[in-house]
Amino acid sequence: MRHIHAIIGSLTSRGINGMLISHIRNVRYLTGFTGSSACLLITGRERIFFTDPRYEEQAKREVRGFDIVIERNERPKEILEQARAVGVKTLGFESTVSYAFL
Repeated sequence: MRHIHAIIGSLTSRGINGMLISHIRNVRYLTGFTGSSACLLITGRERIFFTDPRYEEQAKREVRGFDIVIERNERPKEILEQARAVGVKTLGFESTVSYAFL
């Protein structure tokens, strides 16, 4: 949990109010999730875990401290909708995010 707090602490200093974590190794490190498809949206107050229906039960067992969103549509669209819903104006992301995803 201290790593998530470190991310939250660095948001303001970087001029962003939300962070997208999409590299599965980083998702695993921050949540303990052992599946192969997921990403995180972290803000000062929200922690949202996204995955697809294949991993719904696994996410419920393995992920703690995050709201779990099971994607029914396209992942980027759902992330954007959730980010807007929680007030994210400027979203940071890892350098591993593909141009196509953005």
